[in-house]
Amino acid sequence: MVTIFTVGSVIAPPQWMGTVMTALASGIVAGTAVGSSIAGALAQSSGYAAAFIVPVSAAGTLLLLGLVTAMVLRRGKK
Repeated sequence: MVTIFTVGSVIAPPQWMGTVMTALASGIVAGTAVGSSIAGALAQSSGYAAAFIVPVSAAGTLLLLGLVTAMVLRRGKK
């Protein structure tokens, strides 16, 4: 969570900071709700082991997005 809010504060213009932080907080809540429902459905239909696909996929996606964001921010500073 700290990382996403830090990236948001670096990228967002000052006049949009409140809106960006609110959107990020809402996205975290919505992502948790959607992820839990998908994992629950997978656990119920295919067993608990299948439910671990959801957090592993989310972590991989966040890692990829973090790397891309870092590259974009570094190019912008040059």
